[in-house]
Amino acid sequence: AAAAPAGDERAAVTVAEVRRLTQLASVKDGQQLGLKIASNSVYGFCGALNTGKLFCMAVSATVTAEGRKAMEIKKAILPQRFPGITIVYGDTDSVMVKFPREACPTLERCFALCAQAADFVTEHFAALGQPYMILEFEKVYRRYVQFAKKRYIGDKFEPDGENRPVHKGIDAKGVERERKDTLPFVKRVLDDLYDAILNVPDDPHEALRRFDGHMRALIDDAVSIEDLTLRRNLSNKTQGKADTFAWARVNALRAQREAGSEVAVGGQVEYVMVNGHKDAKTTELAEDPTYAREHGLKLNRLWYFDHCIAESAKRVFDVIDGVDASAVIARVRGELDRERLGIRSMRSFGAGVSSTTKRLRDVDDVGGLEDEGGEGSEGGERP
Repeated sequence: AAAAPAGDERAAVTVAEVRRLTQLASVKDGQQLGLKIASNSVYGFCGALNTGKLFCMAVSATVTAEGRKAMEIKKAILPQRFPGITIVYGDTDSVMVKFPREACPTLERCFALCAQAADFVTEHFAALGQPYMILEFEKVYRRYVQFAKKRYIGDKFEPDGENRPVHKGIDAKGVERERKDTLPFVKRVLDDLYDAILNVPDDPHEALRRFDGHMRALIDDAVSIEDLTLRRNLSNKTQGKADTFAWARVNALRAQREAGSEVAVGGQVEYVMVNGHKDAKTTELAEDPTYAREHGLKLNRLWYFDHCIAESAKRVFDVIDGVDASAVIARVRGELDRERLGIRSMRSFGAGVSSTTKRLRDVDDVGGLEDEGGEGSEGGERP
């Protein structure tokens, strides 16, 4: 047992009691998480007007309206209490704010202000008769880039038990990097671009140079087949539709070549894209990775660039002022097309970096405050 200090009126807490309270906290946390998931589900299926079986638009509309009203209240009261604050982004259950640089010279000061802001909003809603509308201080982004509603990246710090900043690295929400079906190679490229944007802000061309390096590896066929292997789940709707779905075709090919090797419904099919006629459909280019490796089939790197890389990279470069990636993207596409045809270009593969030197747009010291509750859908302002 841990003895209480002399004169301390608190009772000594035994190890068993600490264990019991820890287990109880875990149970309560699981219960609140279950309520959150259930609430989100009710909101979703009530709003599924065209496809839902138990839809009730009034329920979802009410949730959205209440969330919008809460967001409007937060946007109105925070500037009154904290002059110079900017509402960067908000939805029904969260709000991100930017404090003036002079008010937030250090991360520690930013953490203190965010905690004060969260308490201020919580107290305001309690005064309005909503004591369960609790706003928590969750995180601070030293640098932050928002691509669109619910799609952003940031260099994240979270508070420890004493509200001191702890660096958590790059946080990404709603972007391609977080999708389960994103290629490993594309994830690595995006991670490198995000790192350049957030950690080398004084050189807006660093991201383009890194992208150039990854594309050199792709052109030189130095990317492994594992990093270019696509994965999709086989469902009842896709099974047997080899002319429509690439993974269904590959699964059918596996069954033809070796009965029993195919994936059952609900399983994950791995496949790659190999070279073929330029007018061939995507399904006709799909092949089993093991078969492609054993038979020396060349991967269609142009297909990967056009369908998996180019647009994702372009969305990243679109937020960097003064950097035009279109020339690099066009050059990579041309090089890959020549490689597909077996033609080596004599021109050097340069970076094609724009000569302008405008700085990257970012949002420094953005604090994230999140309500306890479900996810919302009401958008705020894009920085």
